[in-house]
Amino acid sequence: MRDIDLENKGLPQFCKHEHSDQHYPLLKRKKNVWLNYFPRTLKIITCKGRYHDSNYLKTIMELPYSDAQFSMLMHYHKMTGLITRPPAARKYRVLSTEEKVKAFNMYQEGHAVTEIIKELDSSRTNIYKILEGAIKIDKEYKALSYAEKQRIYVLHKCGTGLRQIAKKLNRAVSTVKYQVDKLKLKKIAGA
Repeated sequence: MRDIDLENKGLPQFCKHEHSDQHYPLLKRKKNVWLNYFPRTLKIITCKGRYHDSNYLKTIMELPYSDAQFSMLMHYHKMTGLITRPPAARKYRVLSTEEKVKAFNMYQEGHAVTEIIKELDSSRTNIYKILEGAIKIDKEYKALSYAEKQRIYVLHKCGTGLRQIAKKLNRAVSTVKYQVDKLKLKKIAGA
């Protein structure tokens, strides 16, 4: 805090040495930053808000800062339902059994996961949970053999795209790209 030795002209004698934070600008941090500094008070205000307890102002007024008091007051009104919360970006929706079966059948028919997501209006996480046993994800990395490296080199020289090479070799596109980039570096270093 800075000294209050500024010009106190025009102020009554009892105000000259008073300090108040009510006119200070609020801290520019995340929303409701003060709620994190007073966890015990936050729990009390949350309970009072849920049960519509009318004796909440005494607890709020015990807080030392005006912006902390304001944050707690707004939190109380959110808990009582007087202030509506902004809607979430996407609400979690539980899929019915029929929808789960439909998702699984669509995947077995050869539909892409993105098509299934659009069809069922669901999230990617939901669909992957349903298809957990059906989708095989290779977590182990197998090193490229010398023959595969040579084939990548030949196919790349012929003008074949990375995705097509990866499909022919049954490898990830990132693996093929890494090998092609390595070949380009060798070519630059050797030139």
